[in-house]
Amino acid sequence: MKTHNIYYYIDKDPTKTIFLNGFKDEISSTVFFDLHDDHHHYYDIDLIKHVYTEINTIPDDPLDKFYFPVPFVRSNMKDLVEDHFTIPDDILACIRSGQCKILVQSVQEGWTYGVFIDVFIDNIIKKYNLKDMNFVLLTGNNFKHKRFIAHYHSVWEIGMPYHWSDKTPETLDKIRPYKYICLNRRPEIHRLAITTMLTTSSEPGILTLAETGGYGDDQWARIDKDFYNRFPDYKSHHINNVKPKIPFVYDDGINPEITNPNWDPQVEKFHNSYLHIVTETNSGNEQLFFSEKAFKPIVHWQPFVILGNPGSIALLNEWGYNTFDGYIDQSYDKEQNTEIRVRKIHRAVSEFINKPAEELTKLMQEMRPQFEHNMINLRNRSEHVKFNNTRANLLRALHATSK
Repeated sequence: MKTHNIYYYIDKDPTKTIFLNGFKDEISSTVFFDLHDDHHHYYDIDLIKHVYTEINTIPDDPLDKFYFPVPFVRSNMKDLVEDHFTIPDDILACIRSGQCKILVQSVQEGWTYGVFIDVFIDNIIKKYNLKDMNFVLLTGNNFKHKRFIAHYHSVWEIGMPYHWSDKTPETLDKIRPYKYICLNRRPEIHRLAITTMLTTSSEPGILTLAETGGYGDDQWARIDKDFYNRFPDYKSHHINNVKPKIPFVYDDGINPEITNPNWDPQVEKFHNSYLHIVTETNSGNEQLFFSEKAFKPIVHWQPFVILGNPGSIALLNEWGYNTFDGYIDQSYDKEQNTEIRVRKIHRAVSEFINKPAEELTKLMQEMRPQFEHNMINLRNRSEHVKFNNTRANLLRALHATSK
């Protein structure tokens, strides 16, 4: 059996200009946020460079197994399978014979399995009478899957070292004008909650919250009611002191209503603030996902808290990162209840930012070995661990005969 390559089949149908496996151009153009001429963008350029061998014809030797990758990039793709998703007959024959597996690739998100990924795969299974073993999932969600072979891979950790600034070490000795930075774009309950709580403090901070973040005005009808039910003691303060001021903005040239600054070139705001309050994409306990947000304080040398999924701090520790235990109360990380976790994070934040700026500057200098360690670990994982692990896992999954 040949196992030296991971063959990665991308359909180069001459009638298509957007080479998204399984979908015609008219559907592909509605799936993607932005269209790119290079199809590698949709499949992840770094993975093709470091992990896969791209092919557009089926290998002659049936022992040369290969993947038929389908990038799952929008949640609505789960609803397009019945009418708009097609597996070519020759590929389908290879799937049934065991030469090919469908690789559902969602490396930019940590989609909840039951709501999104499972529905998408089950619709394909139903349409083509396939089995669970015909699929492999590559995802940003760190949770194991109960049915499918699933491996973690995220583009965000890999890309963040490129945003390192040589000026960062020089900023540790200076008094910073802001006690914290908390950047929020799309309004969500956990972000609205921490924003409301932070506005009760007189400590200076960089705090942003978009009006809609490009997700429409109807977002607020749901969020307001839910927020008041879950945080009734903050309802009055929110109505009187927060809602009238939304959007909360910071003058750095980025408009969060139209731009999602995944890769943020405006690093001055990080150098001018102490504690980084990360508000991740989601805060529920049905997934464990890190976007670029979790790695920004690591690359910009800031202590941080993570308002995201429970277990986030524990997983970063497992990966070798230092999360500033001893400086910041991290007991919130074990709390499964979102409301309680938000309140615990607010207490931890308050304890830290209420210190005088001079004391915080001394703490930043004291933390320098931890900042340096985290940056080394980030580069190592980006350059070696992620690609090597992903390649080994996908190679093993490709040749597995059952789960």
